[in-house]
Amino acid sequence: GSSSRSAAELAVVVGTYNRLDQIRRCIDSIRRETRTPTMIYVTDAGSTDGTVEYLQSAAAADLTPLLIGRKLGQAKAYNDVFRAIEAPYTAWLSDDNEVANGGLDRAVDILRAEPKIGMVGLKVRDKEGPFVKAPYIGGISKAGILNVNQGVLQTRVLREVEYFSETFGFYGIDPDLTAKVLFAGYDVVYTREVAIHHYRNWPADKSTPEWQALQKHHEKADRLYAAKYGALGRFDLLWHARRYGWKAWREL
Repeated sequence: GSSSRSAAELAVVVGTYNRLDQIRRCIDSIRRETRTPTMIYVTDAGSTDGTVEYLQSAAAADLTPLLIGRKLGQAKAYNDVFRAIEAPYTAWLSDDNEVANGGLDRAVDILRAEPKIGMVGLKVRDKEGPFVKAPYIGGISKAGILNVNQGVLQTRVLREVEYFSETFGFYGIDPDLTAKVLFAGYDVVYTREVAIHHYRNWPADKSTPEWQALQKHHEKADRLYAAKYGALGRFDLLWHARRYGWKAWREL
């Protein structure tokens, strides 16, 4: 009810579609790793794999399923939930995330102690996919601006910067949000420890239509980001040299 929602100090918003095992693992980890009074909102885009039935059965004082039933696009699906949040702190996660090391509590503690910090990046470690050798993912975008893949914000800051960009839609919404928080005059910091384990299920075969679609999403996000922030940051040779050097070292 509204009383439990208003008692929550942290709202965690997760979007899902046909990934029952992953959303269950995500929810279990939030509950296991988090002491902060939390309301979990799961927005479902019309799953047909048992996720809807699971969410209906899992609904509780700390879990509100939002059974939208159709694909709105990631930015809009999250924004529709963000706009109704009353808790002072808001986190966004993906259904393929698992909270580790009390990461959400650490982020809330940081935000509570330092009002000038607008967002805490949850340090992410890939457990599946092409980046498992990296100690964590994220860092500096091509424009020389910090990027947070998953994070916790002051809800008032999230409102001030007007949520995720629905122009980006799917990929690119997190680096855009990070940049908006920074350019609004707030600090952005990362957790010292890994806070999220990420089970990245990218297509293994690069010749598949799924891989091609993924690349198109990334290319669109890169174009929009460059158009918006390219003049503000530094698309420089040093960044590219360091990136390729790190990639070569990682693949040794």
